[in-house]
Amino acid sequence: MANIGGMLMTMLMGLPGLEITGEAPAAWARRAVVLPSGWKSISVNRLCAGGRPMRLVAEHGKECARLVPA
Repeated sequence: MANIGGMLMTMLMGLPGLEITGEAPAAWARRAVVLPSGWKSISVNRLCAGGRPMRLVAEHGKECARLVPA
């Protein structure tokens, strides 16, 4: 289970360049999105960020990922 959890956290936080801080979730993106070869994007329709339902959109090569209200 630890390996599955580590992979999931990498896909949701590491590849999109998100860093959880005390700021609003929309400000968590810290760098450009870098995905593995052949991947175009990562999207999650609903996750909880800052106590609110959010949607994650991270497109390869974009300046930053987006966390928007779901």
